[in-house]
Amino acid sequence: MPITFLNSTGFDATCVVLDKARTDAVNVLVAPQHFAQLSTAHRYTVVAEHVVHGVVRRSVPVTVTGGAKFFASAIHDPSQKADVLTIEHVPDAGSKVLRFHVDGLAPVDFTIERDGAAFRTITTSDARSEYAVQLDESYTIFAVVNGITTDEVSTTNANALVTVASIDGASLSWGYRLQVD
Repeated sequence: MPITFLNSTGFDATCVVLDKARTDAVNVLVAPQHFAQLSTAHRYTVVAEHVVHGVVRRSVPVTVTGGAKFFASAIHDPSQKADVLTIEHVPDAGSKVLRFHVDGLAPVDFTIERDGAAFRTITTSDARSEYAVQLDESYTIFAVVNGITTDEVSTTNANALVTVASIDGASLSWGYRLQVD
């Protein structure tokens, strides 16, 4: 899923994409009369961790690219002569939610990475509850064209088309806008 940037001006445009928290920015340079794309697909890696009597049990990592349900449980591994923590997942097609459940264990920490970087940690407090992380993204975008900064636009569409254009009636040296379709 990409956001597509179309530059219909006669100058280079630097499109700046901010995340929901406005803590991370990506710059996309688009040549005059050209387009560029920014991937909005993310990979989420989840590891479950449970501490019993000072012994840390950690699951193997599981990676998904969208919504999924995760179930953590302890099973006895005869080869290790101990209980091991396992994590099973079921992809949830079209969902933008990671859901977490535990089987008789509490607390369990689910550590989530997004694209290899720390994203969030969810700590379960009981085995009866479901814990969820919303993956919905919102993007705030502005552009700098010929030294002029456009107004910001926002979208939640991970497949948006963002057009950088001259404002009608403006000379090419000033007056630019963004349009999101």
